[in-house]
Amino acid sequence: SRLWTFTNFSGDAGGGVFPQTDNMGYLFLLCLLLPVYTITGYDASAHTSEETKNAAHSVPRGIVSAVFWSSLVGWIMMTLLAWSAQDAPTFWAAATLAGICLGASQSAARAAIAVLSPVTRRAEFFGLWGLAVKFSSILGPITYGLVTWLTAGDHRLAILASGSYFLVGLLLLAGIDLERGRRAAQESE
Repeated sequence: SRLWTFTNFSGDAGGGVFPQTDNMGYLFLLCLLLPVYTITGYDASAHTSEETKNAAHSVPRGIVSAVFWSSLVGWIMMTLLAWSAQDAPTFWAAATLAGICLGASQSAARAAIAVLSPVTRRAEFFGLWGLAVKFSSILGPITYGLVTWLTAGDHRLAILASGSYFLVGLLLLAGIDLERGRRAAQESE
């Protein structure tokens, strides 16, 4: 009993443009396009930053913000992809997206903690962040297991319930002003 049924209204998978394959080597190489795209974007950002006002401050902030928001939206996309998967390759695509988002969100979170913490209390802030990460690694599987148990084995609903944490995170983090937090961290020293 899903709320939506995802159906391909455009014809063949890939639109007849992208060939279907089960060759894992080819798929692995295809997945490497995302890092190449990221590196290309970083290079373009570096050249653009030469013309930016207050580049030493606004460019790193823009890069961290772009990585942060794109990884959070990627997590939401991964949840929907895993929820709608009807076959193993689609689920593996969701798993690949999860792996990509995991690295990006971890690096963006570390950068945000470094920006928001006073230098003299940085270890304390990173310790609290580490505790929160460990708590989330408990809360997520408990939620998934509890929803699966309460719904007599509905894994799709469990995926959506676990994915709702990303939406909650998106709402909570939308109100964070990194610039104000950075100023507050510098003033407290």
